[in-house]
Amino acid sequence: MRNRETVFAALQAGDSEAFIRDVRVRSLFSPYYFVKVALNNPDVVEHFHGQELERFVERMATGQFRQWIEWPRGHFKTTCFTCGFGVWLVLPWNEEDVQYAVEVLGLDEYVVRRRFALHNQDLAQLLAFENADNARLKMSEIRTHFEQNQLFRAAFPEIAYQGTEKPWNDESIKIRRTAKGFQTGEGTFDAIGVGGALQSRHYDIVWGDDLVGKAATESATVMEST
Repeated sequence: MRNRETVFAALQAGDSEAFIRDVRVRSLFSPYYFVKVALNNPDVVEHFHGQELERFVERMATGQFRQWIEWPRGHFKTTCFTCGFGVWLVLPWNEEDVQYAVEVLGLDEYVVRRRFALHNQDLAQLLAFENADNARLKMSEIRTHFEQNQLFRAAFPEIAYQGTEKPWNDESIKIRRTAKGFQTGEGTFDAIGVGGALQSRHYDIVWGDDLVGKAATESATVMEST
């Protein structure tokens, strides 16, 4: 295993293998780093998005799965959480990643394992929006990372799109899963709008994203339906 100085030297020398390994492990540990670097969102910043993502992941690590994020429009809520954090949760990891995090990045092994335990590529997640068109739009964004984001694909080849995964569309995508999760019927990400049918469908994570729009706020009937 390379020590920290060797890795930094390799990065400066343009060692792509060392760079990809570093991006992978830093992404596994930090959802903020993953969203900013691996998913290429340079506009997110440490003092706001990074701190909020860290609070979010720490609450999850202590079993607090029901959370509420309320930011003004244009502050990248969906980018950071519904899309970014949703993909972060299904990242695969192995013991070599743990070893790198401890020996090269200098992180505490207990903290690393507690953080890595949140990752599960067999998860089934529902993306629920006010209307189905918005849900499909965000599904398309997620699909693009699995299909075309070269840094993400290089860092996590175990789940990069190969062209044989089914279903794979803007309503449902199912990434490659482990043998344990292979038979799960729901997709890794399924999209739905208010009023869509959910009978006989079960999800580990539900992202309710901007479910209440203008029509609902102006009508008690529409709000009740929502």
